[in-house]
Amino acid sequence: MQFVFVWNDLLIALTFTNNQDMRTIQVGLLNFTGDFGATQYGPLFAAVCINVFGTLLIYLFLNQKVMKGLTSGALKG
Repeated sequence: MQFVFVWNDLLIALTFTNNQDMRTIQVGLLNFTGDFGATQYGPLFAAVCINVFGTLLIYLFLNQKVMKGLTSGALKG
């Protein structure tokens, strides 16, 4: 769950990074919002899909380790 919290942390990445190359994906998604709140929904949806599929692929590859970590913390002894 910590991975999801760090991955979705927009405010800290937007506030404390000065270099464009060091910003997170979520800050990059803000670039699809134009002047006066106009949004380009096609490219924004494509970028969100790439973002979600990347996280999903990481989870699928590390699924067994995630489940072992969740169950080992739930047992006493």
